[in-house]
Amino acid sequence: MVAPTIEELAAEYEGSVTVAKVDIDSESDLANRYGISSIPTVVLFENGAEVHRFIGVRPKETYKAKLG
Repeated sequence: MVAPTIEELAAEYEGSVTVAKVDIDSESDLANRYGISSIPTVVLFENGAEVHRFIGVRPKETYKAKLG
């Protein structure tokens, strides 16, 4: 499960990144807009543009490497 890792990252990067979780069952339009078809999918944005996408569970270090 990716949720605990994302919550840890949100705490570690508090104040420097915004973390949001979306329930794609209730937000299907948003999922379609961003082409989310697999769960879990983690999308990183910078200045409103997608800069990286992870599909599937990844180690915390993988996310941290992209967060810089």
